[in-house]
Amino acid sequence: MPLNAGELDRRIRIQYRAAGRDAAGQPSGSWTTLATVWAKPMPKAGREFFAGGQMQPELGFIWRIRHRADVTIAMRVLDEWDTPYEIAGAPVPDARREWLDLPCLQGVRAGR
Repeated sequence: MPLNAGELDRRIRIQYRAAGRDAAGQPSGSWTTLATVWAKPMPKAGREFFAGGQMQPELGFIWRIRHRADVTIAMRVLDEWDTPYEIAGAPVPDARREWLDLPCLQGVRAGR
């Protein structure tokens, strides 16, 4: 199914973490913007998990963008309000490589 350009109505930034590690071996580099692209947000079912002595919500999104070959699971997405979304699974292209789905979780976990 062809991608309708009018569906890409949100501006997002795809970012990667610059090289660098702290004394504990955690990434310490700053986030750098790889690209600013138009995207279609597609909410997916969230879940809850127990952490820090209480239930925590985990909000899932799929951001659909035009196909790119340079996006990896080590990156993150920022929406127009600078809300971070961790790319939580391998980016999924369509068969014709017209678009790319980025499965994300709202927020970025420690160490990423």
